[in-house]
Amino acid sequence: MANRSEAPVGEVAPHAGLPPRLVELTQPLRFTIARTFDAVAAHRHEHVRCELRTRADGGLRWSLDAPCHDDPPPGHAAGQPLPAGSTPGLWNFEVVELMLLGDDNRYLEVEVGPHGHFLVLQLHGVRRVVETGLPLALQIDRPPFNAEEAPRWRATVDLPASLLPIGVSRFNAFAIHGEGEARRYLALSPAGGKIADFHVLDTFLTIPEARALSVRALIEDLREQLGSDVILDDSNSLEAYGRDRTRLRPPAPCAVALPRRTADVAHIVRACAAAGVAIVPSGGRTGLAGGAIAGAGELVLSLQRMQAIGPVDPLGRTVRVEAGATNQAVQDAATAAGLFWPVDLASKGSATVGGNLATNAGGVRVIRYGHARHHVLSLEVVLADGEVVQTGGALRKDNTGLDLTQLFVGSEGTLGVITAATLALQPVPGPVEVALFAVDDLQSALRLLEVCRQGPGTLNAFEFFADRCLEAVLAHGSRRAAPFSRRAPYYALCELEPRPGADVHGFIALAAATPGVRDATLGADAGQRRGLWHLREGISEALHARRPHKNDVSLPIAALPGFVEALLDLLAHRRDFEVALFGHLGDGNLHVNTLAPPEMDGAALAAALAEADAELFRLVVAHGGSISAEHGIGLLKVDHLGLQRDPAALGVMRAVKEALDPACLLNPGKVLSPRRAPDLASGALPRP
Repeated sequence: MANRSEAPVGEVAPHAGLPPRLVELTQPLRFTIARTFDAVAAHRHEHVRCELRTRADGGLRWSLDAPCHDDPPPGHAAGQPLPAGSTPGLWNFEVVELMLLGDDNRYLEVEVGPHGHFLVLQLHGVRRVVETGLPLALQIDRPPFNAEEAPRWRATVDLPASLLPIGVSRFNAFAIHGEGEARRYLALSPAGGKIADFHVLDTFLTIPEARALSVRALIEDLREQLGSDVILDDSNSLEAYGRDRTRLRPPAPCAVALPRRTADVAHIVRACAAAGVAIVPSGGRTGLAGGAIAGAGELVLSLQRMQAIGPVDPLGRTVRVEAGATNQAVQDAATAAGLFWPVDLASKGSATVGGNLATNAGGVRVIRYGHARHHVLSLEVVLADGEVVQTGGALRKDNTGLDLTQLFVGSEGTLGVITAATLALQPVPGPVEVALFAVDDLQSALRLLEVCRQGPGTLNAFEFFADRCLEAVLAHGSRRAAPFSRRAPYYALCELEPRPGADVHGFIALAAATPGVRDATLGADAGQRRGLWHLREGISEALHARRPHKNDVSLPIAALPGFVEALLDLLAHRRDFEVALFGHLGDGNLHVNTLAPPEMDGAALAAALAEADAELFRLVVAHGGSISAEHGIGLLKVDHLGLQRDPAALGVMRAVKEALDPACLLNPGKVLSPRRAPDLASGALPRP
């Protein structure tokens, strides 16, 4: 490409070395006038020509030709300020705009306007005044013409390859003519292409102003079509629905939608897609990775009103439920039919099925039953264009191509909006025994885990928490009595479903003799068993006053002692911070709670936690673990996913996202980070 001369579109030499998207873009484009108005037509702007040429460096040259009227254009203007005021003729074209719209909804825009008197570059959503040295030049000149032709002017912009957004997929241009009530728009697009509906406005709007008007129109249209109780935009609703438990950033949604049925969801998604408004699907908002935060003007799509639970099929052991049904409601319905849904969370009263499946939730019984994805047979999903897809039925076996159900499970609302699911149920667990052990360290707890696995029954759960967590629970609320007379560094909770006739007391005595076990207690009745479980499940609430920064990670079980030792060494130099560890030891899942000093706040706290997160995630990966065990990537870990997944895997994930949501309107910024802007100084192209 380095030696190739500029060639008009349609005359491009062989495309060796050109990105596929650019090859597609530089095929012959025959532009048509998509929308004209009286004043424009009167000035013969039906003869406007738009031309695209490739540059030797792989960039583009864009030019717009139009007839001259009244004043001729200046002979040459390269990135110079426009004359003060508005003169007739050429300078009535206050804006000449080029948009390169990519699959990730980024665009490049060039403006020329008498009110600003400078050229503006907008790249990847960031406005910059074009300064000396930036490789972009606007030229306005008069191309040669003969006496039989009307005088013409041409505006030309060269776009080096370093400025081109990745994933360019379509090309639009438009010009604005006139002032005040006489202002008119001329819009051009590739033949057969689609462009926005440009409205006649009395005053020139900035992009944020124009977007605000578009969003307001969307909200009013949805409210008129679906009802004022379905579309909310009061400050209390925006605050409540725009966040999850992480408080990573302040909520700033444009509105909240509370549909009652899948048809409403599809209608809302279609309307948002047409308006270019992003959507954040919302369940119980109990997540800890920022996956349900709407902080950039998105519309929150809450499924909380869609709570229908169908009849349980006791023979097939299935039930179809809507996405807004809570874990507790599903478990109650299943229990009434003598069955059980095993996704059991501490937040089961508010966590929803849609959220469970979107994040592939785990819970306290993963050691026996597995994650949420193991207990779903099919889904109903609304795609980014509003189409409704059924991924299957109530079948245990269905080998008909790709498993679309599992594609959406764990995708955190970035590929589609889950509206209903057919769940696989299990038999109700039998009577259980719960024991709590005081242990010296993680290695002792793992020895105890192996003993409990060999116990007289099925191991349902094996939980773990540090003494700092127990201290918080005992001091919180009703101030419960300590389970042991002497404190220990760590505690392990075991729930066992014993076989009929098993000697549970004898087994607990045997387990208590495991090296490193200091003490043990067995729940004597249902009340004591609930009390022992509360010591584990009450930790999050008890720590809340300390503003814990939460991370859930997982490690190979054998690597846990070494990891925890390295983690505590790592945090030892952060003397102002405490760490409270608890989690699901039986499946290797630890919850790392970083407790900041009460006096630390604001930017200093955010910077310290970000640095601590980066160190933690590197340590996790070094020990063969995962930076997210059950809460997903969300916003919290999006910048660190590259530690976990190699470039090839990230490329596959991006390809799936781009195929299902090319405009990136579903939960944008979650899981996969936006492509970075190019380094303008080096000319380097951004990478995923």
